[in-house]
Amino acid sequence: MAVELQRRFAGQGLTACYVHPGTMVTTEIGRDSAIVRFAMWLVSPFTKTASQGAATSVFCATWDDRGELGGNYFSHCARAKPSGETANVEVAGRLWELSERWLEEKGYSDN
Repeated sequence: MAVELQRRFAGQGLTACYVHPGTMVTTEIGRDSAIVRFAMWLVSPFTKTASQGAATSVFCATWDDRGELGGNYFSHCARAKPSGETANVEVAGRLWELSERWLEEKGYSDN
């Protein structure tokens, strides 16, 4: 969506990018299960804290050069190479159109 958002609205001063926050375990999904809590504890050394996960979003939100930011993918506080489908302009356009259609079907139209 960020690729298409950037394409459609960059001329109006909007800048859109997309970020990967990293792997985080910031949930209480295992609060009722000792086994799940134990599994979460085991993987926690290999995950980010909520603050670390938010760092890439903050990095992008405070980026000075919007030209370098717009339409790009960021991970671990740096510009990164996205997957092929993610950066595909045709796929982004189809996703946008499909999302608009779904919103219209649910009664959320700007018309």
